[in-house]
Amino acid sequence: RQFFTDKLHQDDYENTIRAMREHLSGKNALYETEYRIQTKNGKYRWYHDLGKITQYDKNGSPLLVSGVVSDITERKEAEFGLKYKNIILSVMAATDDLTQICNRRALIAYLGAGMLTARRTDTPLSVAFFDIDNFKSINDSRGHAYGDRILIDVAAIIKKNAKASNLAGRYGGEEFLV
Repeated sequence: RQFFTDKLHQDDYENTIRAMREHLSGKNALYETEYRIQTKNGKYRWYHDLGKITQYDKNGSPLLVSGVVSDITERKEAEFGLKYKNIILSVMAATDDLTQICNRRALIAYLGAGMLTARRTDTPLSVAFFDIDNFKSINDSRGHAYGDRILIDVAAIIKKNAKASNLAGRYGGEEFLV
């Protein structure tokens, strides 16, 4: 047992030992847990462990536990990869490509949640709306690349000056909300 527990990843130790103890004490009909074990080269591999007491001594104490231990490292790595990709995709889905601040969809969702909270808690909700005057004429006379640079700079100024608790975003072409 000591050899096993010494190799358990510290983040998995408590849950793994609890699952085994609850089964051995009769609280659960079987035990099932996932944990990491340190290998000879110092790296960790993931395992799924499923077991059950199969023999008791004459006093009713557990004598033998049988089970199956499966290496699930590849599955866990795939899960972590998917979680990471989902985080990236959710950030991308909420971020304006040009200005790298929140996009319209994220702003609307944030404002909707803010309005519900404001109503429920009877607290004020403030919104600042910025519109760059005559922006079309800038694009027409200086080109879209120049206009894009202005949008990027305005977004950076807004983001830099907004409070940490504020959400800054691009609502439309040249419209920003904080």
